[in-house]
Amino acid sequence: MTRTIEEIFRARTDGYASEKWSSYLTLYNDAFAPMRDRPVNVLEIGVQNGGSLEVWASSFPKARKIVGVDVNPKCVDLKYSDPRISIVVGDAAHPDIKAAIAAKCAEFDIIIDDGSHHSRDVIRAFAHYFPLLSDGGLYVVEDMHASYWKTFEGGLYYPYSSLAFFKRLTDLINAEHWESELSGLEAAQQFGAQFHCSFDGVPLENIHSITFTNSVCIISKRQSSFNALGVRVGSGADDGITKIDLSAETRPIKEPDEWSTLARAEGAVVEAFASLPRLKGEIERLQAKIDSLQRQSSAFSAEIERLKQRLTALHDSTSWRITKPLRYLASLVYRLRS
Repeated sequence: MTRTIEEIFRARTDGYASEKWSSYLTLYNDAFAPMRDRPVNVLEIGVQNGGSLEVWASSFPKARKIVGVDVNPKCVDLKYSDPRISIVVGDAAHPDIKAAIAAKCAEFDIIIDDGSHHSRDVIRAFAHYFPLLSDGGLYVVEDMHASYWKTFEGGLYYPYSSLAFFKRLTDLINAEHWESELSGLEAAQQFGAQFHCSFDGVPLENIHSITFTNSVCIISKRQSSFNALGVRVGSGADDGITKIDLSAETRPIKEPDEWSTLARAEGAVVEAFASLPRLKGEIERLQAKIDSLQRQSSAFSAEIERLKQRLTALHDSTSWRITKPLRYLASLVYRLRS
């Protein structure tokens, strides 16, 4: 009989250490059950002591690749006898680290974010790695309770917490019903502007479902054709109470509305504020350049004044040397005529 993930986790007495909340283990038993005997690829962001990677190796016996990434440089010392397990050390949000992970495995069936839990890192990680999630795959974010804490860039109603971000994504699932011209990309980019990341190229239309449990968010991915509402179908023949017209148009008319206008304005303001540090740096650089040019100008002015003084002195000296002989010759001629 196949052991549950919780049983595997609790039975470990050696190997690298790991810790998980008990409710997570119960949740993973159900969420990962259809994949347990498949040749899956797993990515975990944030591995701490490295033991969780061994748990995934035991839980998915047919797994092909199990990749961990952690910013802690000490993780370079983690060594595994299982050739399926590998470690990348560095900031998961850095393009070079993403490239290193993609070089190990181009596509993952399960991605678990157990990293810093700071909102900016959670949102950046999603922008980076959701495109690497396979069709039918699961993207799991642990310890979402941190999004309620100010020290983790969150708060109960803070509009740019990681939880607020995933709540926004639930609207994207239903984007075909919006009576607004606002696009899903525009809605997500407000978070991108806040945390300096881009959602260009992120297949937001492939978000199939978002499940929230205590401190965990699970996003499933499917091709966009599986995510549409589809066509209306009927059953039975007696519609004596309410006439059924399957051809009736039920799609919304896309048009500007006050809320999308406010959302765009909010996004523009956030983007403007996000660009302030860059603009401040540019202004400081230009001011330093101006100061340097002013110093050079002052030096040039001083040099010009010095040269003018030399020229005046030279002129006076040259005039004396020329006029003295002329005066002597004039007096000589005068004497000779006399």
